[in-house]
Amino acid sequence: MQSIDDKYKQANKVLLDLRALFEQLEEAGENCSMGLQSQLSSNVNTLSRLTMELEDMVQTQNIARKDVWKMYVYSMRS
Repeated sequence: MQSIDDKYKQANKVLLDLRALFEQLEEAGENCSMGLQSQLSSNVNTLSRLTMELEDMVQTQNIARKDVWKMYVYSMRS
């Protein structure tokens, strides 16, 4: 089982990939390929799943770390 730190790093990478894909989408305009749309959809689904897993994992953290992790996960949701 992955630690919350590893799961956060994985989710953060997906988030950065999504931002890059959105930039590509903006540049492509109406000429957006199905492949790009598919990648976006896949990454959004992955990020959603990882965020839900992180929210579950936050509950298992000790009190000192729980508040910090809540902020991290909340910022990822925004």
